[in-house]
Amino acid sequence: VASATATFVMMFSSSLSVVEFYFLHRFPIPY
Repeated sequence: VASATATFVMMFSSSLSVVEFYFLHRFPIPY
C-alpha cells in the first residue's frame, strides 16, 4: 500500500508540475 501511495503521489506531483509549467508558458505572467 505504501509503495502504491508513493507512486500515486509521484505521478500526481509530476502531472501537477507539468500543468503548472504549461499554464506558465501559455499565459506568461510579468513579474
